[in-house]
Amino acid sequence: MKTIRNLSIVAGATMAFAVGTAQAASVQSLLFPNTVFEDDSQGSHLVLQGDGSYLRAVPGAGDILKVGDRIRGIFRIPALQQIGAPFANPSLGNGINDELAAIFDLTIAATCAPGSIVGAGACVGAPGLAGDYVFVPTPTFGAEIDVIFGGDGTGTSAQINAATIGGIGFALFTDPTAEYSNGCIGDAPGGACEALINDGALFYTSGFAGDGDEFIFGDTIAADPSTGGLVAGQNLGSFNYALSVLDNNTGKAILQTACGLFCGTGVGADGFVDVVGGGTILSPDTSASYHFVDDTDFNIQFIPEPGTLALLGLGLLGAGASARRRR
Repeated sequence: MKTIRNLSIVAGATMAFAVGTAQAASVQSLLFPNTVFEDDSQGSHLVLQGDGSYLRAVPGAGDILKVGDRIRGIFRIPALQQIGAPFANPSLGNGINDELAAIFDLTIAATCAPGSIVGAGACVGAPGLAGDYVFVPTPTFGAEIDVIFGGDGTGTSAQINAATIGGIGFALFTDPTAEYSNGCIGDAPGGACEALINDGALFYTSGFAGDGDEFIFGDTIAADPSTGGLVAGQNLGSFNYALSVLDNNTGKAILQTACGLFCGTGVGADGFVDVVGGGTILSPDTSASYHFVDDTDFNIQFIPEPGTLALLGLGLLGAGASARRRR
């Protein structure tokens, strides 16, 4: 019985250590093998039309979403959900743990009839009813990120892979100082709001790298956001995405996730990608810069490190020993 009791003490101490280390400052230290990144309506975006003007949620404006329009936005992740973790889900940007925020830039590549199966940037079947949209990463966005880190826009910085620079649609940044908040007002894109995000360290970029499962699809999105006069929180539609991680500074290897109904149907599709997520578009945003609010969550599976597996295994072993002792 003495051996079992000591084992339980060791297991308890180990789990207590896990809880303590879960409050470490860096986002990298908080990543669990199955992590959900939760946005919780902490994102905003604008629509850049082909003529350079912004599409706004103004009744009677008559602007509609169309092929070639760019969706430029920012968001932060206020919390991580560590599925299966033996400790509480950590908050980010709270003065204890680093901030995690992102900038994204997507372009509407096609409109699809409802129910169409989509691949990376294309509809299968006749394109048609406005409201279902296929998005692709804006080809010039990766060059912007490269320049931020001292490159010349072709992938010459130490942070950006030149081979996949044209496929970057999302760039996430960590920062010990929590600067960005929802509703930030500044001259966008590339202005004051984005500067509060891109002054941090690059966490990862994601987008398209030639995986047939990659896709970004907006479902039943209001083609004319001015119709009827929108109120705060009104649902303008939903979106889903399946992405590849292109530049990985998380410090961990990624185990691909099954994308299920959210997979694209491109060449070589096998049903697995690095990032799977989705959300809703809400409107309007009262910010002078970002006109629509969005809410997104996404999931990434990281390959467990030996230390993490040992902690969990010892914890389970301790729990079993305690149960046997009670019997």
